[in-house]
Amino acid sequence: MALGVLGMTAEQFWHTTPRELRWMIDGWQERRRQAYEDMAVHAAWICSHLVGKPVSADRLLGRKLQRTSDLHPAMQEHMLSKRWDQVH
Repeated sequence: MALGVLGMTAEQFWHTTPRELRWMIDGWQERRRQAYEDMAVHAAWICSHLVGKPVSADRLLGRKLQRTSDLHPAMQEHMLSKRWDQVH
């Protein structure tokens, strides 16, 4: 993983602590997860247009949908602000 996906040289690998390597792997996994989410959003837009009804990115990713009304008000506010930030 380190020498392949992370693009580290052997020297960099041997001078990296296990904790630093874990952080690098976590960062790579987060970037990959974000890329899948971005692709799912675009695919949902296209699918929604083609089928004529809303299709969610969460559904395409196989996630169980959670109604916002079931969440704590602070979490609802956080989710709304996060969506606002993504749009603007």
